[in-house]
Amino acid sequence: MQLHPGMAWGTPSSRCGFSGQRRAVQSCRDFVADTLRTAEFRYPLQVWDDLLLCASELATNAIRHTRSGDHEGVFTAVLYLRRAWVGLEVQDLGPRDEVPTVPCPLADALDDPLATSGRGLAMIGLCSRGRYGFAAPPEAPVHSTWCALAA
Repeated sequence: MQLHPGMAWGTPSSRCGFSGQRRAVQSCRDFVADTLRTAEFRYPLQVWDDLLLCASELATNAIRHTRSGDHEGVFTAVLYLRRAWVGLEVQDLGPRDEVPTVPCPLADALDDPLATSGRGLAMIGLCSRGRYGFAAPPEAPVHSTWCALAA
């Protein structure tokens, strides 16, 4: 995991807010797909597939592990579309007070065929070839988890 690259990514290409309810995961995937469909650049199908998987995982994690999943919670998906890469950032409302957590992949999550959870960040790590991480105040203005995929 890495610190967020911050302003080095430049201006976002698109952003959209969502409710913190489970059905918003599909809405987030739809937003990503619609944005890619109308993008200036044409990305390979593998980038689409990987980015949609990452969007599902990051949105799910925002809902399951942060205050974004609480009553009236929200999260925002931010896309950065560049010729050579695509970035996705999911901004959330931060950790629940009773359970402060830091995003962390489980080392052997992908090796356990019986695991029922804990694979999300490990899959994002594979899709992004290790270019993923998180940001939190005071180093960043908001809580977010992000990934960048080579195009």
